[in-house]
Amino acid sequence: MVTEAIILAGGLGTRLRSAVAELPKAMAPIAGQPFLSYLLRFLESNGLRRVVLATGYRNEAIRDFFGNQYGKLQIVYSVEEEPLGTGGALLRALPCIEDAFAFVVNGDTFLRLDYRKMASVLDGYPGARVVVALRHVQDAGRYGSAVVVEDRIQRFQARGTTGPGLINGGCYLVRRDLFANYSTPVKFSWEADFLEARAAELQPIAFRCDAPFIDIGVPEAFEQAQTLIPSWIPPKTPPGSLMDARLGHDRLWRDLRVRRFPEPTPALFLDRDGVMVEEKIYLSDPSQVQLLPGIPELISAARARGMAIVEITNQAGIAHGVFEWSDFVQVENRLSELLAERGVAVDAVFACPFHEQGRQPFKVMDHPWRKPRPGMILEAASLLNLALGESVLVGDKLSDMQAGRAAGLAFGIHVLTGHGRSHEADAREFASAGFPVYVVERAVDALQFLDTAAEHRKGRHASRC
Repeated sequence: MVTEAIILAGGLGTRLRSAVAELPKAMAPIAGQPFLSYLLRFLESNGLRRVVLATGYRNEAIRDFFGNQYGKLQIVYSVEEEPLGTGGALLRALPCIEDAFAFVVNGDTFLRLDYRKMASVLDGYPGARVVVALRHVQDAGRYGSAVVVEDRIQRFQARGTTGPGLINGGCYLVRRDLFANYSTPVKFSWEADFLEARAAELQPIAFRCDAPFIDIGVPEAFEQAQTLIPSWIPPKTPPGSLMDARLGHDRLWRDLRVRRFPEPTPALFLDRDGVMVEEKIYLSDPSQVQLLPGIPELISAARARGMAIVEITNQAGIAHGVFEWSDFVQVENRLSELLAERGVAVDAVFACPFHEQGRQPFKVMDHPWRKPRPGMILEAASLLNLALGESVLVGDKLSDMQAGRAAGLAFGIHVLTGHGRSHEADAREFASAGFPVYVVERAVDALQFLDTAAEHRKGRHASRC
């Protein structure tokens, strides 16, 4: 049984730049979750135990998100310091494999394949070095096709030959020592320069399938993937549970309540405790949620100006074991009810439970999502297509302002509710020409600054608070 896979996840996503911003293509958001999370979930459901992520461009974004474990999958990393092509990346990653064979899949395509069945092909061909998944299509002209004789691929035909045919499905089963007897350049294409060029010599085994397939690297297909892929890979737990599409395997909270905006959109980022609701020490009881005056008016005014509304909140109480995610959900549900009574709502909620003095597994020093780090803001921008340079953050602590500046927001608004008064001097000192900070008594007083966000991006305002 084959239990390992290599995912070629070093792509830049040039054609999806508006969707993935500065992230690797494998991190492109599909219904609020990175594409790679769906691929890993599917591999896990097929009995795999270990995955090698062959990464390159912005590899730290993938490592920070997934870490070394995803469900039951162990994750290891093979990092290319410069682009090596798919062949060079595979050559570098194969030594990380522990067994004789491993699946190889692309980090920007999805084939809903029966991996166990594909692995069983090896039983009939003990000397095989490569198995290729082939899909039957009615017209292979736009793809190119494989010529198969008695389950062996003899050659690959170039694009242009119309009519039914077998096309490469982008999933392979290869020997760990596949390249041992070959001289290869440092940078090359796995498919064009090796598999297709040496097909007559390699005689790859053909594994025929009719599984659904999609390539998210094509903008049109990327839009289709938003609904197709979630329907192909249902959540691991029933809808509505904490692990549906909100609490990720990285233990970070992403609650997306709207679809990704088609155009870059400015946002109003709101801290929760002490800004949206009355400050309580480790708020976990929904009966204690009290909406602060002016918040509904602020949200309504921002909405009228075309701004998205995003809540970002540190939740150290989870790290310290004071309350659980279920308590957090009840508080958020109550907050949503109170906002709905006033005719407003937020578009997304991001929460970070990690703290440097927390209990395991939440004990993490300087987690990239925990304010003053900008991780929650950057994640929201990536998933929702937000224009950070025209966005504003409202908070009651210095760490809020620090996160806003690190994310490149237009400016910050420091309220004197919650912890605001004790942090007022620090907030005023932190303000700069590059990141103004306005100090107001309460959230409703921030209304006067909403129209100036776009102006700050153009450098028309550079005043300190």
